[in-house]
Amino acid sequence: MVLFGCSLGSIPKLQTLVVKENRLSDAAIVNILQSSDFTRLLTLNLSRNRIRQRSTHAIHTFLNQNRVVQTLVLSDCDLHSDFIKCVEEPLAKNPSLTVLDISKNKLDDVCATALATICKDNSNLTNLDLSWNSFRSKGAAGLAEALQQNQCLQNLLLSWNGIGHGDGAHRLAHALRNNGYLQKLDLTGNSITTDATLALANMWAESSVLEILILDQNPIGTEGLRSIFRAYSNPATKTQGRMIQFDSCTLHHNDPVFDPNSGHHVIDMDNVHTFWRALEVLRLVNLYPSACEFENVVHTTPLDAKHLTFHRLTVGAPSIAEENPTATTTSTGGGGSPLMVHLMALASHSTPWHVPLTGTLSFDFKYHTKVHNPVATDLDAVTVFWNIYSTLEFDSDRVKYIKMYLNDHYVTAAQARHFLTTVTSIDSHTDLVHLLLQKVSDTENLLAWASKPQLPTKHQSFLNQCAGKLLYFDGSMPNGAYALDLSSAIDQRIASKLFRISGDDKLYNKQHDGANTSQTGNWECFRNETLDGDRYAFNRSFGLPEKGLFAFDFVVTSRLPRATPTISPELFETVCRQAGASSPQPLPSRSDMHRAQTAKPSHTFSVTVALPPPKAVTHETYEARRADMKRMFGLCHVGVTAVQVLELAECFRDVDQGRVDCVVTMLNHVLDLGDLFTRVRASWAPSEVTSLVHRVGWLNIWNPAYAEMDYTLNLTVWEDHQVALILAQLGDIEPGENWVDETYNNLFGWELPLSWVQGKIPHVGRLYLRYTTGLTHKYRVVSAREELKKRTLSGKVSVLETVPGNGKSTDLRPPSIVRRKSIHQVAL
Repeated sequence: MVLFGCSLGSIPKLQTLVVKENRLSDAAIVNILQSSDFTRLLTLNLSRNRIRQRSTHAIHTFLNQNRVVQTLVLSDCDLHSDFIKCVEEPLAKNPSLTVLDISKNKLDDVCATALATICKDNSNLTNLDLSWNSFRSKGAAGLAEALQQNQCLQNLLLSWNGIGHGDGAHRLAHALRNNGYLQKLDLTGNSITTDATLALANMWAESSVLEILILDQNPIGTEGLRSIFRAYSNPATKTQGRMIQFDSCTLHHNDPVFDPNSGHHVIDMDNVHTFWRALEVLRLVNLYPSACEFENVVHTTPLDAKHLTFHRLTVGAPSIAEENPTATTTSTGGGGSPLMVHLMALASHSTPWHVPLTGTLSFDFKYHTKVHNPVATDLDAVTVFWNIYSTLEFDSDRVKYIKMYLNDHYVTAAQARHFLTTVTSIDSHTDLVHLLLQKVSDTENLLAWASKPQLPTKHQSFLNQCAGKLLYFDGSMPNGAYALDLSSAIDQRIASKLFRISGDDKLYNKQHDGANTSQTGNWECFRNETLDGDRYAFNRSFGLPEKGLFAFDFVVTSRLPRATPTISPELFETVCRQAGASSPQPLPSRSDMHRAQTAKPSHTFSVTVALPPPKAVTHETYEARRADMKRMFGLCHVGVTAVQVLELAECFRDVDQGRVDCVVTMLNHVLDLGDLFTRVRASWAPSEVTSLVHRVGWLNIWNPAYAEMDYTLNLTVWEDHQVALILAQLGDIEPGENWVDETYNNLFGWELPLSWVQGKIPHVGRLYLRYTTGLTHKYRVVSAREELKKRTLSGKVSVLETVPGNGKSTDLRPPSIVRRKSIHQVAL
């Protein structure tokens, strides 16, 4: 380092010197700073090197002698408050320094006075980075005092300190009312509470210079977020091009901090905790002139007391085009025409009135919430709200944000419709409609469109028109048949949700050695896909189609945890009563099922009872019945037995394919899934059995433990090929002539070849066979069947909450709605 320091003297035109993260000793830093007079050095970066006493004095001397350096970076140098006190004088008097970075050190409130002196006396410093230190309220108070006098600082970074403790943030907000130069203030991670957020947001709204206020990762609460929305909607605020950043803030619920009720108010403008209340009142007076009375206003200072009289100043503001559904429209009714606002102004003054900086303000204020005419909100307020609203995923969060926004703002009928289309829960719809009717500026348009949705008898049709297919979609029970118009935003959202669910199911099965029961061997839940009526091969790498009618069956392979209880008889009776238009039909007994299995099967399934023709049921009624059934099981977290699911399916026999739809929907909730297909074959018509197999697939419904039946397999289909492999292996293990009347491509007399037993089954052709193990099934090899069963959904191991013995908790549950997003991110 001695040689390096000596070499610096031979570079007279050196402008930038960066020696960060070099583990330089105290002597090395001193040697570098004393090696030359650095007559042209503009940037000096010593970050990530430990600065001690000798190097501190060397920096002191360097700053006293150097008059050209503009940027000094001392980040992460293990600096303490003693360092700031030592270099206070040269930093305050240096005429060239514009950027000072002393972040990531151990500076605290002890050096508050020194920092205040530096900020007040240095007339060139524009950027000051104090982030990742230990400043608290005292340090913030020193900076606040300096900001009242500073006329050059433009960027102040205070992230990851603790100025939210005490009144530090309040003092900063109060001081910045007197500052006309600071453009950016970063307060990320400073424990800024709701009260401080109210002060900062109102200060930002009043200022015309502060462009960026960063409040990320602070516990601002719901009232803090409301104050940010109000700051953007203040008609006297120039918000264009300015922003308040509040990413990842804690939005805990808290009661209103200040409710400007009618009465007499006295506000001390010198009090850092209460000054912002006058700004809140002025916002209401400017925004709702017909609803507010602002009288007997007296401004008192130590010298005198003045009675203030006002008049309304008409100012034009830019409006929002009518065509934008997420934007407000003007009260004048014309899209793009100017919105006229009426601001408070002192008598004989032609500029809007601003709350005084000092003194005491007393006034009588009345606010009639039900009197004023709804007005349009500012474009920036709407934009900020929709930016954060569009990132929300769950209905509970959306409703929460909507309510917060509607507490202080009005929306148009177009926006109200957009609210309802983005919320899928029926209960949330009902909750929002009553609030929207009070907060819609053009209520007549909403009522004309919705046919008076406040009436309970017509509310359901209103929800159907708003939510569309989302009204009946349940992500926790997504099995079913879909026909989605991908040009529709609602259908596109459903398709995207199913796309994520299928990806999570695929990832889970691969990570936990689950069985691949997909139709084409791609581990996906999509089956029988068509696009505009033509066959379509779903491929995750290409994503979803952009347009067209996308029709498919969807079957997830997750199973309920092993400890899931069976639905109680009383609750099951309630579900059947709500879901069915008629009482369920009795199911066959075990003896009937045994006779059906032992009887000589034909090429078609036997039918014992003729089904009555389906009754005319509207699609909306049918979907509502299915939605009620899914909601009941989703809320109760219970499973059903094979007998119960078939009894439940009988409730839908009045609809064509209603029983099949019910079994497909409830497939993952059947606890004894291995017995389901046997019971279905014994009680359903062959056409319904064929339809069920087509929609869910052999591997998702079939159980090799009961393999005795007729099979017609298309070997070009991957899952049919897998069934043929299982039957060939089982026929080789179990004694006797198991394959009976088998044909391949309609070739009679064809017999099972040895190559097929060895797994060399071609992927083309059609195979028919009847598998048998004798009249009494005495040739069954149970152990082999149980092993082959693992390759089907019925043999998938029921998940456990804990593994006994070692005391460690192992999470083997299938991906739930809450976990799907994180699992999908890991997969990507």
